[in-house]
Amino acid sequence: MNRNEFYNWFSEHVTSRWPKWETNRYILEDWFIAFGRYDRQLLTTAVRQHRLYDDPSAPSTRRLLAIVKTLLPRSPVAESDQSVAAITFSQFREKVLATYTKQQRIKLMLSLMKFYPRAKEFDSEAYEWARQTDSG
Repeated sequence: MNRNEFYNWFSEHVTSRWPKWETNRYILEDWFIAFGRYDRQLLTTAVRQHRLYDDPSAPSTRRLLAIVKTLLPRSPVAESDQSVAAITFSQFREKVLATYTKQQRIKLMLSLMKFYPRAKEFDSEAYEWARQTDSG
């Protein structure tokens, strides 16, 4: 939903269910940030459930988000693949050195240099290439 659609939805479905709850533009903006990406029907169902089963004096964004998450359709891939294979940092490094192209290694190194102070230790050759690319 865009901002105006969300504000209309909010007025129709949230404010009408909690008429004594006072809102302002900051609360409305917070709600838009938290819920604006969800489908109108999904949010309406979640708000309805929150009002019927929890019956608070004011709606709770935390509780509403929890309800929304239970209503979201589950991905069949996520359900079927319960055991996700994880690799160690060393295994990842070996894979990068063995299979990545020079450009892929430079791109990875430029990203790594932003948050890992010892990035040079990961791939010193790509580190030098990245510094030349970055400075030139």
